[in-house]
Amino acid sequence: MKKTILFIALSTLTLSITAQSIERFDYGFEFVKRVGYYDQNGLKTGVWKIIDDNNIMLGAGKYLNGLKTGEWKYYHKNGQLWDTGVYLKEKRTGKWKTYYENGQQKALINYKDDKYEGEWKKYFNNGNLEEIGKNHNGKQFGTWKTYRRNGVLWSTGNYTEGKRSGKWKTYYESGKLYNEGIYSNDKANGVSRTYLENGKFETIGNFKNGGLEGVWEFYHKNGMLKSTGLYIESKQNGEWKYYNEREQLEKVVEYIDGKSLNKIWNDSKKLNSLAWSVYKSKTYKEKLASAIKCAKRSIELDKNYYNIDTLAALEYKRGNYPLALKLANNAIELAKSNNLEYNGTIDLIKSIKEKL
Repeated sequence: MKKTILFIALSTLTLSITAQSIERFDYGFEFVKRVGYYDQNGLKTGVWKIIDDNNIMLGAGKYLNGLKTGEWKYYHKNGQLWDTGVYLKEKRTGKWKTYYENGQQKALINYKDDKYEGEWKKYFNNGNLEEIGKNHNGKQFGTWKTYRRNGVLWSTGNYTEGKRSGKWKTYYESGKLYNEGIYSNDKANGVSRTYLENGKFETIGNFKNGGLEGVWEFYHKNGMLKSTGLYIESKQNGEWKYYNEREQLEKVVEYIDGKSLNKIWNDSKKLNSLAWSVYKSKTYKEKLASAIKCAKRSIELDKNYYNIDTLAALEYKRGNYPLALKLANNAIELAKSNNLEYNGTIDLIKSIKEKL
């Protein structure tokens, strides 16, 4: 009777697990084999192994109801452990450890429902810490630190919902402070200071949404001012002053959107074209002042309908409506005397009169 029961049990087990299956699949960098069993429902079950064409074991672990479960281990080609941790219904959970081919630990990562959760540590292959921080719901949060290969702190700062926020600092390999700045929504915002290794300032300025904005100062290695001027949307604008190492003024260069006026100061057409581009762009009073200077210089070199019209438009944009109207009428007179079309100036006059 016992033999009969045993025979039935073994028969049932045999029916529930099919013959061993060997499949080929893309492992990311090559096609390899995975070897294991399917249950009567066609779902992976029991131990499965990942093996390359040279019969080198690349990974092994268990399936339950077609899902990875329990501890899994993955290996380098040289047989060293590469990655190991626990799955719960196909999702990584708890601590996972990864290793270099030399056996040195590469990372310690915590998971919850297949997302990064909790402490994160990453190491160089010499054993020194490379990065440390925490994650929540798959995103970086709180204080994070990165290190150089020699163990010296490289950077430190905070994350909010996976984006840099608050004060961040970076350091030279010597350990001395290199830069300190403020971040918001993963972009530099606010005052940024960069230092030379001797502790003296290298740059001081402001960022806005990751771009240079406002007055910036640059310094020589001896600590003396090298240059200073205005950035608008990361482009030089207005007057920039340049100094020698004794902080004596050497030259003054005026810019509009990063273009030096000095280089086109004797070209009426280019000056007018640059001035007109300012009129058509977003209004900044500093750019308007330089553009008006360009238009006036263009008129000085070659007075014509186009540059008078440009100056009228710029004065309108600056809010000097009486002067803008006078200039617009002058432009129309020039257009008429030269048989030029001036509908745009008529539209400008209408806009000016609405403001008067």
